[in-house]
Amino acid sequence: MNHRASIRHLLLSLLFLGVAPLVWAEETQLRQERPSFQLSGIEVRGNRLVSADLLIKESGLQATQAYSESRLRFAESRIKRLPFVLDVELSLERGDRYGTFLLVIRVWESKAVFFSYDRFEFDQPEQVNDISSEAADSSLIPSIPVDDRTERDRNDLAFGGRWFVGRFGLVYATLHLANRGDGMDFAPGKPVDFGFSHYNLFGRNVFLNLNVQWVQDHEVHNFDPISRQNLTTEIGREPAVTLAMAWPLRNQSWILVNADRFQESQFHQLADFFTDRIEEKRLTLSAGWLYDTTNDSVLPTQGTRFQTKLEYLRSQSNFAFQELADSRTLEDEFGTSNTFDTNFDPLGGLDSRGTFLRSEVSRYHLWRQRWNFMERLEILYRADESGTPFILPIEKAGSLDVGAGLDLWGRNNTRKYGDLRLEGTLGHVLRKFDPEPSIQREEHFSRAELALAFRNAWGLVRLSARYATEEKIIQRP
Repeated sequence: MNHRASIRHLLLSLLFLGVAPLVWAEETQLRQERPSFQLSGIEVRGNRLVSADLLIKESGLQATQAYSESRLRFAESRIKRLPFVLDVELSLERGDRYGTFLLVIRVWESKAVFFSYDRFEFDQPEQVNDISSEAADSSLIPSIPVDDRTERDRNDLAFGGRWFVGRFGLVYATLHLANRGDGMDFAPGKPVDFGFSHYNLFGRNVFLNLNVQWVQDHEVHNFDPISRQNLTTEIGREPAVTLAMAWPLRNQSWILVNADRFQESQFHQLADFFTDRIEEKRLTLSAGWLYDTTNDSVLPTQGTRFQTKLEYLRSQSNFAFQELADSRTLEDEFGTSNTFDTNFDPLGGLDSRGTFLRSEVSRYHLWRQRWNFMERLEILYRADESGTPFILPIEKAGSLDVGAGLDLWGRNNTRKYGDLRLEGTLGHVLRKFDPEPSIQREEHFSRAELALAFRNAWGLVRLSARYATEEKIIQRP
């Protein structure tokens, strides 16, 4: 265990050592630049929905203060990262006193009602449920990818609206629909969510977001590689609640705090052998630090984003188990309309607690105004675990992505018609789980994706194609 901890600390140190010079260089440049522009006032133009006070607060600038060119550029990026701002331009006009300037913030807003559409074509391995006796007896139980592949498409559609409340408040709601080949329906996960955001809590530029998500009951079919049987899971979930806050520090840094509550009921049937019911409650608390100089929250082309946070997860599960008679089916035993009202004999409960460290760094580079390049690294480490072990205890995970993007018609046309971009990404994901007495589990995912994205004041449309390889290995030590 000490050896593993040493490796974790070494890799995390390398990550911080790689990012720290970037942050230090940008901060040093800001400190060394002498303030060149003495402001006599700040004026906002082009805003119809959002208040001028919110935009000025978000810029971090104050009238009567002097700022360098880099400070003004970072203020422009901060405003452009707002989800309801499509573009922003800062300019200086002659002030009311000699040697001073009036700062003009010109914004292009998105509509109060918006949408997003994502069509996703992908080619990936097809998991084969039938395992030969040779594979079952070998150390591989099984290994994926396999020769058979599947080509599928996915359509995700979302509608939403936002309403500004007062000078700094915002109420929003979204509806998510999806088509997985059987018609458009509520999207898995959280099809409906609504919330409230405030951008100047306590008058100190503190950001708050309270979000409530309504989650639809749905059914999932999986293959259990241990028992080599088909597993059907019916899931019923209560509304999930998330609270997030961000405290601004100097320049481009924030302290982040997040709380997430989640509760669901899972009803399983493994072939005709048994059924069980799991009542699960999950609480996630996290605190971290964010450094962000990117110039857009949706389609960034320039800047650095580094985030690290400590996350505490507690998962409580209560189990109930019932074995089915050979001559009776699931419907005979319980019926189909009262799945979550069935009385089960209690079997026991689990109480799993873990602390995780998550870090992510993304770098975007602009080249010749039209091209941009990206690299992104994400790392997850489980720092501590207590109570009952997690069912799939991730010990460590990481992903690496590189990509490039091309602005297809330039900034002038973007302001007239919208943002049209072609993007390509290559990535690899690795997840390793704690070794158990009988098995070891490891997962690898590689992908190549090409996407055409169009964004205007009404929303975002993305058409993408992905080729993926997948390998899930379960081995006996």
